[in-house]
Amino acid sequence: MDEHTNPFGSRHRPPQQEAYVNLALNYGKRLGELNGLLRPHGLSEPQYNVLRILRGAGQQGLTCHGISERMLTRLPDITRLLDRLEKSGLVERRRSLDDRRRVDVTLREEGKELLSRLDQQVLQLHSRQFENLDSMELAELNRLLSKSLRTQDHDKNGQRRKSNRMGR
Repeated sequence: MDEHTNPFGSRHRPPQQEAYVNLALNYGKRLGELNGLLRPHGLSEPQYNVLRILRGAGQQGLTCHGISERMLTRLPDITRLLDRLEKSGLVERRRSLDDRRRVDVTLREEGKELLSRLDQQVLQLHSRQFENLDSMELAELNRLLSKSLRTQDHDKNGQRRKSNRMGR
């Protein structure tokens, strides 16, 4: 088996595999750093993401489904995550008066205050995480990552899907 067909320990990976490994390594490292920042505030990255999504939604809030669609990563149980945030006093759930099946989730004042306290810290963390890239390199990185998200998705049979959920 030559090095290009060997999926384990190859010194010369195809560029697509190299890109994937680099993305995975970067994601793991950056996520660990963010979780280290959030942990003292009693938050995980998915909980922080929900709070940011709800801040962006404004006073009308969102349904569980609406939150799930906007998450950075898919979560198997958004309801349990919202239970923890509600128990912490950061979010509030209200049943719709128009449709009793609909439950809207909104950010409470405590959640807004926590996000305000974290905003500068998270921005400083991201600045440190990418300090070795200049503004042109960051723009190029963002352009390429956005382009990669727009690629056609394939199902388990190799058939093209219309687009992935994060594609813009």
